[in-house]
Order: sequence, then C-alpha cells, then structure tokens
Amino acid sequence: MIFQFHLGYGFRPGLWIAGDIGYAAGGRTTTNGVDAADRQANMRYGMTFSVPIARGWSTKLAFSHGLVTRAGGDFTSISLTLQYRWFSQ
Repeated sequence: MIFQFHLGYGFRPGLWIAGDIGYAAGGRTTTNGVDAADRQANMRYGMTFSVPIARGWSTKLAFSHGLVTRAGGDFTSISLTLQYRWFSQ
C-alpha cells in the first residue's frame, strides 16, 4: 500500500516550490512459517525549489528525509539539479 501527497505553488514559469509526503507499507518476514512482528513501513517528506537561470534552463534544490523507517536505510538526501526544458508550456 502506498499513499503520496504533493502540494506545489508556481510563482511564474520555472520558479516554483513543492512539498510532498509519502507512506509505503507492506510485507512481513517469516521464520520457519512463523510470522515475525516486524511490520515494514516507511514514511518520508521532502521539499523542492526550482529557479529559472536562462531561457529553457533551470536549477532545482531538493531535500528528502525519513519520518518513519522500518525497512531499508534511514537517510536524508539533498540534491542540486541542472535541467533543460525542451518545450515552452
């Protein structure tokens, strides 16, 4: 089961901010056919900010962090992206 919620606001073309939160759950482990009490679920939140720098070009700064980590690694990510838009709309 996966739930995601995204909210964004555009100031003008190419200049926008967005926030999101996501929840994913499912799966349990078993040993010799006996279910373990280890429900596996993760919840993360993040923010992205995009700024235009030239015609068709923009840069994005994104941040993501775990709220609940029951499966996999608990980590924080920060990324800086340079992107080019091939279309004007």
